[in-house]
Amino acid sequence: MTQTNRPSRTTTRNRINRQISNTVPGYALEIPVDTIFDCVSANGGQVVDEAGDPWTGFFCGEQGQTHLPIVFGWMKNMFLHISWYRLGSGRYEIVTYVS
Repeated sequence: MTQTNRPSRTTTRNRINRQISNTVPGYALEIPVDTIFDCVSANGGQVVDEAGDPWTGFFCGEQGQTHLPIVFGWMKNMFLHISWYRLGSGRYEIVTYVS
């Protein structure tokens, strides 16, 4: 893919956010990390840790939030934001987006 054929930052962010909105439930029994990361990778990105290595780990706790870097071959400074809150029913309320 040549540089002129690459989608813009805004287009890429919008595509990922639309895919997350369509595939990741707002409430779930667990945080669907694989599904969220699949939305990023389907659009050419990879979620990484602070060292730039592919992110591995898990989320824990009744509530929390994280901001994970996303790298593309041609674009920098995008982040995956995930926040969660465990409801009395045991289900998690999940908010996820890319900025």
